[in-house]
Amino acid sequence: MNNVFAAFCLIAVCGFLVSAGAIAQSGGNASFTGNFSSSGTEKITIGAEVNVTSPGEYAINCSFGGVTAASANLGNLSAGIALAHVEVAADNAGKSATLELYKIESGNWTLCDSGVYNIPAPTSGLDMLQIYLIAGAGIVLVAAVALMLVMKSRRSKAVKEIVETSFRLRCPACKQEFIVNDTGIRPLVGKCPHCGKSGTVKK
Repeated sequence: MNNVFAAFCLIAVCGFLVSAGAIAQSGGNASFTGNFSSSGTEKITIGAEVNVTSPGEYAINCSFGGVTAASANLGNLSAGIALAHVEVAADNAGKSATLELYKIESGNWTLCDSGVYNIPAPTSGLDMLQIYLIAGAGIVLVAAVALMLVMKSRRSKAVKEIVETSFRLRCPACKQEFIVNDTGIRPLVGKCPHCGKSGTVKK
């Protein structure tokens, strides 16, 4: 009975050591940090930040629903943080991509880590058209307001100039008032529009 118990304990310990070794081999070389991104419209480029603890040759595999869509050899990576890229077709936008990181040694691919990245769905063409229309309307509105302010400023300046270059005179003959435009020349000759008498302004 004691021999059976001892054998059972030995098998359990061996199994634990084998499992620990497998984890060290698959997860100890490199892993995803969890920072994923994507860009592009005609083709989608998925970026994945990788923490490399064991320098060597690595590759990344991308699949959708268990079907491989693309793979990329990352070349020899040094220890530290690296950025891996893989390109997939544009119709995969809005889908969940499974990314797998492999270390390549002597032609053998060893799985290091895997992660899931939900690729953002593309903005529809109608939405983009609405954005362009709103932006265009905003630009036109700003330009119209700016033009109105410029025209208002010019009119105010012109009125001010007219006010500053004219003054009222009282005719000594008929005692009626009239406006004389000041040309700046002295003596200034003026003619009363009421009685027709002419006079001069010396100051």
